[in-house]
Amino acid sequence: AAIIYQRSGGIAGLVEEWRIYPDGRVVSAVGIEYQVPSEEVSALLVEIEALGFFEMRDPGGLSATCADCFSHEITVSSGGKLNRIAVAGGEFDPQNPQWQIVQVISDFVSALTVD
Repeated sequence: AAIIYQRSGGIAGLVEEWRIYPDGRVVSAVGIEYQVPSEEVSALLVEIEALGFFEMRDPGGLSATCADCFSHEITVSSGGKLNRIAVAGGEFDPQNPQWQIVQVISDFVSALTVD
């Protein structure tokens, strides 16, 4: 997978993992497979890299700090680079590049389930 997005937490104790492949295949948290144009995955990877993903460091050991909050773990492999970050908490900060990455990936996978 080029992108592995894991989200956990919330009041119900949700745990889900999405896998996004360079060829456009996307495997949902419940194992449903979607197919998108590979160009959409390429554009997502470009956007993630432009936000500085590969320069970010994972502080490790993050977990949500409130009952309704989520922890997001993102692993990306692209162009011979590999990095993993974790973002946690209840306050989305639109100025924080890590939260921007969470948002673009979340929007990408959410668009698949609208059908």
